[in-house]
Amino acid sequence: MKTVMLREIAHCRSGEKGHGANISVIAYDESDYELLEREVTVEAVHALFGPITRGAITRFAVPRIGALNFVLDNVLEGGRSRTLAFEESGKALSSLMLRLPVSVPDDFEGIRERRAAGKTGRSLPEATARTSDGEKRVRIGAATGWSRDRFEPALELVLHGELDYLGFDSMSEVTMSAAQAARIRQPDQPPYDPLLETRLAPLLAPARERGVRIVTNQGWLDPDAAARRIVALAREQGLRDFRVAAVSGGILTERIADMGLSFVETGNPVASRREAIVSAETYLGAAGIAEALAGGADVVVTTRVADGCVYLGPLAYEFGWAFDDWNALARGMIVGHLMECGCQVTGGYFADPGYKDVPDLHRVGNPICTVTPTRTFIGKLPGTGGLVSPATCKEQLLYEVQDPSAYLLPDVVADLTRVSFRQHAQDEVEVLIDDAGRPTTDPTMLVDER
Repeated sequence: MKTVMLREIAHCRSGEKGHGANISVIAYDESDYELLEREVTVEAVHALFGPITRGAITRFAVPRIGALNFVLDNVLEGGRSRTLAFEESGKALSSLMLRLPVSVPDDFEGIRERRAAGKTGRSLPEATARTSDGEKRVRIGAATGWSRDRFEPALELVLHGELDYLGFDSMSEVTMSAAQAARIRQPDQPPYDPLLETRLAPLLAPARERGVRIVTNQGWLDPDAAARRIVALAREQGLRDFRVAAVSGGILTERIADMGLSFVETGNPVASRREAIVSAETYLGAAGIAEALAGGADVVVTTRVADGCVYLGPLAYEFGWAFDDWNALARGMIVGHLMECGCQVTGGYFADPGYKDVPDLHRVGNPICTVTPTRTFIGKLPGTGGLVSPATCKEQLLYEVQDPSAYLLPDVVADLTRVSFRQHAQDEVEVLIDDAGRPTTDPTMLVDER
């Protein structure tokens, strides 16, 4: 036996939720999954992270994609649920995980040795048709993954993506809390994403011309105000009969202290901290978005919704999914979860030179999902940089997930262990999803103390 670093066998991805972090460990070759199971144990991870791990470590198995998912509790000194700063982030912890020593047989070849010997190159399959004759097809592009994301992909997607919808995720863990704090200091601050006008103004006319409808969560604290501003932009551009819908209802700042809730961490009643509450909001589901689209909205602007709902809403509307069709909802949210972080699934958070090479990363393209009643694909615009592969999709599938078999969402609980991926063509992956949904039978409101 010999010892190598984990990075010779697997790639990793990490993120944070509250004061905890999750780190996925994904075998380059799924045949090495048993090796990961044997070597990458809770005890080994605890020894590696040492004193920064102050809470429990839990390991979840995802054998269908050759992966393990670790949840490290109380590892971020409060993390983003304790501060408006951006430094307390778990996104870098995967770099340390890659240094984990692993025992392998003497003849084991790591990823670099396999590449040097030409053992990892696989010819692309011949692309087959995505749809059958007459089958409905919905295409949605992801314009952004957070509020300060790049501007260029949105217009490129509208002009060249042959889209039906364009989605904007304009949130992060601290977005709305930071906005509330900013308004306390400067009451004249816009109650919606300050970049809303800059992002949307160049898109309204070309999107209308091409029949592309826009769904965005840039409404933040006041989606009604955001909708009024978008209507004004449309009028300034001479767009007639332009419909904008606002989805609201998730801001609980004025009500949460009277809802009989307690903090998860301490069990203390929220009412005991009434005077200290700066911001409180809940994640809404996708039903409001679907209803707005059914009403003919050209643009739907929301307050905080679960990130993937920006994509689930259009899919539920287009395919007529009922909001108690758990498997359909799970499929839509899995698609939304793959899309919600923008170019992360197209290589933007994937590159590790020498191990995971991504071409033309400086002009990485944003993802496009193509969904039919029976099939799902993730791709990007031809000619853009980046990479779409089963490996990029696996990393995004497990990003910021605790128990992959029970991914808690407002509309459904999704089982991510029932997902796999197949390369369909160059930079296009088919997402294979078995029945993966079950109802959210215990809609408990979890309240983080701040």
